[in-house]
Amino acid sequence: MKTAIFGGSFNPIHNGHLNIANAYCTALGLDRVFFVPACDPPLKNNTNLESSDNRMAMVKLALKDKELFFASDVEILRGGTSYTVDTVRYFKNKFPKDELFLIVGSDQFLQFDKWKNYKEISNLAVICTASRDGIVGREDFLDYSKKIGISNVFIIDEKEYDVFEVSSTQIRNELKNGKTVAGLLDNSVAEFIKSKGLYSEI
Repeated sequence: MKTAIFGGSFNPIHNGHLNIANAYCTALGLDRVFFVPACDPPLKNNTNLESSDNRMAMVKLALKDKELFFASDVEILRGGTSYTVDTVRYFKNKFPKDELFLIVGSDQFLQFDKWKNYKEISNLAVICTASRDGIVGREDFLDYSKKIGISNVFIIDEKEYDVFEVSSTQIRNELKNGKTVAGLLDNSVAEFIKSKGLYSEI
């Protein structure tokens, strides 16, 4: 089977996350994608990070009707700083016969050499990222991959999927300013945020 790991803070999970995961499913013929909320992301400013319980709840709501998508609390249960190498090892041990893929945002990919044991990660899983027209292209990724000594990389071109330009930061700012986030989030996630009063005071 082809199993993908999609890690991140998911603060909150939004339709852009779901859109790119669907694109990888189509491009790679993935059998399943595990969305893995980080407990404490090592390379991000975590000042505005919502609680692990709330972020996990939102991921579960967003994925509830998605046949190939699953939520995993492996990093939350592990606690502390969430290192991807530990998560990839976990899934390799859990599914030893599977071909593993790791979905990484373009900005995170371009600092991949700062990740703990990044070469081990690339030996265990195909690193998947997406080019963005006018921002970062396929050649940029290939040059960077060569520079840091990894070759197990899959790059999806934005022409191959419908780009959904939204970020969790944008959504948090919209909520803080009392603006609508309709269409940016799964409806059940939006309702959860509203019911809990999340991100209204950042």
